[in-house]
Amino acid sequence: MGGVGTTLQNLEAAVAGETYEFTEMYPPMVKQAQAEGHKGRHMLAYALAAEQVHARLFKEALAASQVRGGRRSRSMAARGSLRPRRSSQSATRGPPMASTVR
Repeated sequence: MGGVGTTLQNLEAAVAGETYEFTEMYPPMVKQAQAEGHKGRHMLAYALAAEQVHARLFKEALAASQVRGGRRSRSMAARGSLRPRRSSQSATRGPPMASTVR
């Protein structure tokens, strides 16, 4: 990005960066660590899941900042979007941290 831009530019860059990390950067790292049976495979998988969450949060912030009908939408906090989401999908939660890596 080359420095701090407007909030809109910063959010767009954040979405792009986080999306790159979970779609292109981490998957081959996880695959390699799994193939090696490396202890770090669990943490890499957890990092990949975290980047998916980061991308989603930045996308929500970007959407909330868009002007709709001449007025700004209600803030994410006012809509309750900043509350943690509960999910039954283990892919979004990642593996347990302390008990997995030794």
